Amino acid sequence: MEQELELTAEDEAFRTEVREFLDANLPKGWGKGAKPWKDEQERVAFLRDWQRRLNKHRMAAVAWPEEYGGRNAALMQQIIFSDEMSKRSTPDILNRGAILQLGPAIIQWGTQEQKDYFLPRILNADDEWCQGFSEPGGGSDLAAMTTRAVLEGDTWYISGSKIW
Repeated sequence: MEQELELTAEDEAFRTEVREFLDANLPKGWGKGAKPWKDEQERVAFLRDWQRRLNKHRMAAVAWPEEYGGRNAALMQQIIFSDEMSKRSTPDILNRGAILQLGPAIIQWGTQEQKDYFLPRILNADDEWCQGFSEPGGGSDLAAMTTRAVLEGDTWYISGSKIW
């Protein structure tokens, strides 16, 4: 049984803004399965351009605080944003891991200098970020990790081995 969500006037205005942005900014002919690039270099350039369009309208990271280029969007607005993007099968962003994980970590724990330098570059796709985990026998499966860090007093002791 499908249930409609009750949206506030502010939420409805946000939905309208997102729809208008998509109408004005989605590449012509874009749709599910569209790939208007010939090779990896063109794909990266296309996705970088798309992320920059999003960033220009503060839609690259709607959940981020306003002072760092986001909208401080409440949960309902984040859902609306994702819903509208999904309905249009929009292109992915180039820096998904940086937007969803690394940027928020810098916001929470980074110095002001790090925030000032890295956050705009993440939002604008000036840098490409990734995060990888690996260890012998575990690959990228974090559940299989055997390396451990134990805090004893003021010192962390690490056991196990890493590769790379």
